[in-house]
Amino acid sequence: MKAKNFFFTVLCLAVLLPAASLFAQSDLAAKLLTQSGNGVLTLVVYDKDKNEIGRGAAVVLSETTAATTYHLVCKAADVKAFNFKKKKVDVEGLLAVDKTLDLALLQIDGKAGVLPAGAALAPNMTVVALGSDKAGDLSAAEGKIRKLFDLAPNAKVADSSLGLTDEFDGGAVLDETGKLAGLMNVYELRLRFIVPASAVSAMRAGTLVPFKSRTAEDFKESVEAAWLAGRMYMWLDVGRSAAQSLDKVTKAQPANMEAWKYLAEVYENQRDFEKAAATYDQLTKIDPQNAGAFAGLGRIQSRMRKNYEDTSNLGKAAENLETALRLDPSLIASYQDLGNCYEGLREWAKAGDAYEKFLTSNPANPVSAYKMLGNVRREAGQFEAAAAAYAEVVKLNPDDAYQNYQLAQMLEKAQKYDEAEAAYIKTGEISGEHGKYFPNIVAMYDAAKMTDKAIAACKKMIEVAPNNEQSYYNLGMEYQKIQKNAEAIEAFQKAVEIKPTFDYAWFQIGSCYYALKNYAKAITAFQKNTELVPDQIYGWMYLGMSQMQIKQFAPALESMKKAVDIRPDNTDALFNLGVIYLNLRDKFSAQEIVKKLQEIDPAKAAKLKSYIK
Repeated sequence: MKAKNFFFTVLCLAVLLPAASLFAQSDLAAKLLTQSGNGVLTLVVYDKDKNEIGRGAAVVLSETTAATTYHLVCKAADVKAFNFKKKKVDVEGLLAVDKTLDLALLQIDGKAGVLPAGAALAPNMTVVALGSDKAGDLSAAEGKIRKLFDLAPNAKVADSSLGLTDEFDGGAVLDETGKLAGLMNVYELRLRFIVPASAVSAMRAGTLVPFKSRTAEDFKESVEAAWLAGRMYMWLDVGRSAAQSLDKVTKAQPANMEAWKYLAEVYENQRDFEKAAATYDQLTKIDPQNAGAFAGLGRIQSRMRKNYEDTSNLGKAAENLETALRLDPSLIASYQDLGNCYEGLREWAKAGDAYEKFLTSNPANPVSAYKMLGNVRREAGQFEAAAAAYAEVVKLNPDDAYQNYQLAQMLEKAQKYDEAEAAYIKTGEISGEHGKYFPNIVAMYDAAKMTDKAIAACKKMIEVAPNNEQSYYNLGMEYQKIQKNAEAIEAFQKAVEIKPTFDYAWFQIGSCYYALKNYAKAITAFQKNTELVPDQIYGWMYLGMSQMQIKQFAPALESMKKAVDIRPDNTDALFNLGVIYLNLRDKFSAQEIVKKLQEIDPAKAAKLKSYIK
């Protein structure tokens, strides 16, 4: 029996222990709870009907004053306070209220310790919060400061990693030495921030107003609270709540330009472009000299395109951005949006000018801007300027094969052929295909009628890819263009040695021999071509023409007939067929050809008819 009674007693004692001791705490939090806990009061707030309406804490500033959040006590008819030893501390009323920072200064009777001022809040600073738990006992939690925000002049409030219950509202935030760094505001689940100790201690006591003799108000329903909450929600990226609070402010204070600006930014971040545009537009009406408002409106309008072809808002967007830049030329970042507008409107040169001005701001990521500049300069036909832009891209990303290729193309179009050749070769090296872009180089020099350079490029290509039949074929074509048929034949012969089924090369061999009047060898080459591609007209036609040259009219007839069968409307094949008939003394068939030619080429028909006697 005694054992049972002992167990029951221990259990009761455990239940009666302060809640703070039941939860795991860091060593620092436990240490500061013991060291500085006497400087924090736990509060219970009651309304006029003596109903409990809130719990929280207060920071002791002096023997007669303590600070807490105003929203905690704004509806109070009575507030009961307790020190760390659970002894009651009288709270006589309010001495001051700061609605900007949601602070209240309380008059107390002095049964608590005073917390000395400590280090200023700073990012990554370790802090410990002391506040009330659900049972009304003092508890502690450790965390880190994340960011600071300018909520009021000379008052940077802080976001932290502290995970706290609602009852921590009004609690002390201490530095690692146990000195006061700030006051904890637990406004609601998604809005918790720390007011710096300097702002708390700056409050000055006024005339005491006892809770029982003041008119209660719901601070959270006020415009001041909406202004505070709207900015904090925005900074903490709680978009919907930020928009609701800021919208309330703009309706109550339509001349509050900062509220309109923040509301527009929130809508923009939420990608609610219709509301963002309307809000920026309203701000331009309130303040026609507000460059930022015009810049925001133009930026949003430029992003409201339903698809790539939709340009309905781009004209207005460009106009608003131009206005913004006229009002404030320092808004250089807006030139990027302006460039986007002109690009969408296909006003390429204007887009290029805007992107160039944007680049003078030394943007953090200039690569994308230089790419856009290169693209619009290319579309504008400003090839040298486009090449300059792409050159900047490859300086920053030298291993980007695509951008090196773009550079090569623009240099080619700008007629900077040597530089273009180097860029094409570099592109091949980067892509790991050294010979890939030699055909581009050959085509470039060929189009520029720079045959010597085209031949040199072909030879370089052969050095890189000696077993590539196309390389030899290209070399042969260049020689053929300057009537170096012997050299051309040698190149084409190399091509067919590598690829015996290369029908184009066989045809060109035949063409070269034809030009050299070596018709026997031409016939051999054209026959090979027709074996490989029997459905192509020109192999048969030139085979027939070569046979005609050495008076082999019977074989020529068969070859030319096949050419006509493939293309009955080819006037050259028809005319040559008619000539062959005449050489075979078949006037009737020749006259039939004349009739066919009269329908499609009267001049050739007349010429063939003149041969018939």
